Amino acid sequence: MIMQELEALKLELGNMIAQPDSPARFSQAVASLAAALMLMFSLEDTEVAVFLSNREKTFLSFAYPPYLVDAGIIPVTSADAVVAQIFRMGRPVVENNFMQQKHLSIFETVKAPGKTIHPICKLLGVLLGEGGERIGVIQLSRRAASFADAGPDFTPMDLDRLKQVAREVAPYMVKLIPPDFRGKLS
Repeated sequence: MIMQELEALKLELGNMIAQPDSPARFSQAVASLAAALMLMFSLEDTEVAVFLSNREKTFLSFAYPPYLVDAGIIPVTSADAVVAQIFRMGRPVVENNFMQQKHLSIFETVKAPGKTIHPICKLLGVLLGEGGERIGVIQLSRRAASFADAGPDFTPMDLDRLKQVAREVAPYMVKLIPPDFRGKLS
């Protein structure tokens, strides 16, 4: 199932590369990546985040979910932002007790349209990069009102699958990211 979804995603991204460059093309590419991740990992749309760096590699911005694209930037030097640590160190994170860890939580309080705010209980994150160039981070989470309601733990197999997805989609994303990406494009 995962391989079929990944191959379909790569085909879709490849077709997008052939289209003229535009903010709409980029937004669709990120939405397609997120939709595939939701399907592969049985997640809600508020449980998938794609962060991309600026050209200078000094901060990260949300590329997904759309309601956080304008929420702000995260300096890659931030000690409290797990996404910044993943980006800086290039090491993945599997944290099944995320609620108890010190972390930057401001973005968890931004309400998704039509949704209830729930904290991140569990987190899985990997670097998105290609050819030694770091371009961003993919983070998956399990959100719930309580830890007991957060669903299953992320496993080493989940980590391997997410690393594979990141590795295989990175060459496409490098070609689809606008050179002036800084969060909101319009």
